[in-house]
Amino acid sequence: MGLVTDVTLDAIHNFKYWREDNGKHWIIRWRMRILWLDGEIRKILKETNFVEQMNSINNLSNNGRKLGEILDKGHFNVQGNTCMENPELISNTWNGIKEILKSDKNDMERIYGNEKGQEASFNNSEPVHAVININLSDVVRNIQSKLFINYDDILKTINAASFGNFLLVGPPGTGKTTLAMEVAEHIGGRGNYMIRTANSLWFRRDVVGGETLEGGSIKWRAGFLIRAYNKVVEGFINGKATPFFVIIDELNRADVDKAFGEFFTIFRSPDPDDWRMDPGILEEAESYGNSVDDEARKFIQYYKKYGDAPLKLLRIAGTMNVVDMRNLFMVGEALLRRFIVIRLECPTDAGDLSMLLRELSGLDDKDKKLLEQFVAGLRGELNNKDKKGSLCVSPGVVKMAIKLLKASISGGGLHGEKLLDEFINYMKLSMGGIDYISSRTNKLSIALESAKKNLINESRGGR
Repeated sequence: MGLVTDVTLDAIHNFKYWREDNGKHWIIRWRMRILWLDGEIRKILKETNFVEQMNSINNLSNNGRKLGEILDKGHFNVQGNTCMENPELISNTWNGIKEILKSDKNDMERIYGNEKGQEASFNNSEPVHAVININLSDVVRNIQSKLFINYDDILKTINAASFGNFLLVGPPGTGKTTLAMEVAEHIGGRGNYMIRTANSLWFRRDVVGGETLEGGSIKWRAGFLIRAYNKVVEGFINGKATPFFVIIDELNRADVDKAFGEFFTIFRSPDPDDWRMDPGILEEAESYGNSVDDEARKFIQYYKKYGDAPLKLLRIAGTMNVVDMRNLFMVGEALLRRFIVIRLECPTDAGDLSMLLRELSGLDDKDKKLLEQFVAGLRGELNNKDKKGSLCVSPGVVKMAIKLLKASISGGGLHGEKLLDEFINYMKLSMGGIDYISSRTNKLSIALESAKKNLINESRGGR
């Protein structure tokens, strides 16, 4: 007898050019967690031949028989795929389960671990909470002075980071990675973060830890999450109770099925109060004896002493590029619900350009206004045509184009239409991609020329 506590279904990533015709189908694998109510079954959970012993069990424990009797009285087919509808049967069954949980509490804690006990703080007295002492409005304005992101989006990101894990989603060049780093610096303190760029070669050992071949011998190596756990402990020992950030850039470049298995177990939601380390990770690392790296050795020592408490000071900040999604790995709801998701939209005006032009000498007000009108018109047109944001003239593109333009105007002689042509050329260079390879870049190039034509026609028509 057991309670199913969690069921996960994953679509296995199929090979390139897969087509769902001619009888082909997606392969689904499923995993199920069970809280065994029967003491006889719990006794053999740690055995290597668990499946064989399960099949050989003839007698249920007293608790197992009691629950079986309750179900028999209700004429409930325990082998069928039927839901209970009888309120009396539901009540009696649930009361029976609660009695088992109460009477077998000590044995279950011995087998499964006492999660409530591991929730104790570093000093085993008070719960751990991140200490965040910032002037919110000052921090938002400080970040806004460096990045071309609106006030509300920065505020939402800071609030999300103060609470738990967050994921920044948006087109390239909108400042996702830099915003994550700035928020980590302001909340966690200078240098209190690590950044990793996801890739398709990531496995579980890169994220959490696992077996690896090193120097001709097999050893267990800690992944970046274990290293981050150690950083939190070491910071706390030195009097730092601010969050430590792990920034995972371009999250959807990693294969979720290969890399993030235990991530789902540890981070069950965006809320730190729900986070628990998988006990199997500690057991696995310990089973390698001395054949572990220094970070794994520290983790074994720290976790035995502090348990899950340091996880409350850990923050995972992810970024995800929405433009290249079809060329990258699928990120499902199971992963996304571990984060507070914040979308950074492509600008629809020329506010970022106006800020950049204030510091650019060599242009008169008329030329600056011309460039501002051009960018505002271009973005407005693209926003009307493309609601998904794939055709985005990002702040990053504009910033790079202005830097390139700065060198050109130092010699003088660039004004009006010639200046606009030069600026457009630099924007094309900054967008990345090649016209005849990237359809997106080609569409943006066409939009640039169209916006220029419209602006020139309006200018001439106004005279």
